[in-house]
Amino acid sequence: MKSILFFLAISLTSVGYSQSNKFAPLLVRVMNNNKQPIPFDKIIFKGRTNKKTIVGVTGVNGAFNTTLPVGDIYDVEIDAIGEQLEYNSIEIPKIPDNAEYGVMELFILYDMPEMFTLSNLHFETGKSTIKPSSYASLDQLAEFLIRKRTQKILIAGHTDNVGDAVANNMLSLDRAETVKKYLINKGVPIELLKAKGYGDTKPIADNSAETGRAKNRRTEIHVVK
Repeated sequence: MKSILFFLAISLTSVGYSQSNKFAPLLVRVMNNNKQPIPFDKIIFKGRTNKKTIVGVTGVNGAFNTTLPVGDIYDVEIDAIGEQLEYNSIEIPKIPDNAEYGVMELFILYDMPEMFTLSNLHFETGKSTIKPSSYASLDQLAEFLIRKRTQKILIAGHTDNVGDAVANNMLSLDRAETVKKYLINKGVPIELLKAKGYGDTKPIADNSAETGRAKNRRTEIHVVK
């Protein structure tokens, strides 16, 4: 989590307001590090004290308007592939009863990582059957792809090196294809999805220990530019 952002834009008024009913208007602009707008991104604000969750989705111009209740710090998250990225925090302090917030602008600059590991995706041992505990993560991925509309991905299956290499390659492909079918059944257009199995050819940890083998048994999502 990055450091706390503090935005303040106050205009004095002649009318008193109840502090509990005050909201701060916010214009949110989301761009990549080349300053290009990012459309159809979901941004989530989570109040630390009031426990409120406010969600906004950027339009084709990479922006949206929202309001945040005053008197709290909000953690800002970006809904990404299979998870939520912690971005920053914004403080909306209380202000006098004879004042109100003017419209503030929040600029979110980031580049989507090119690869994610679906850490909450699990299969039955030695099979391509998805465990029910994985559905929530895959549903979030499906929602992301449907919202993004044109974002293509490669689903890459990997195994450890236990057993026959040919069988491992087939298992990794079957698991990637199973994820692809799940996403299609949730409404993701088939043309956005490609599945590939790598077997045990691309380890990221030492296969001599179970902790390493567990890391190597993974499903990655690669963003296709």
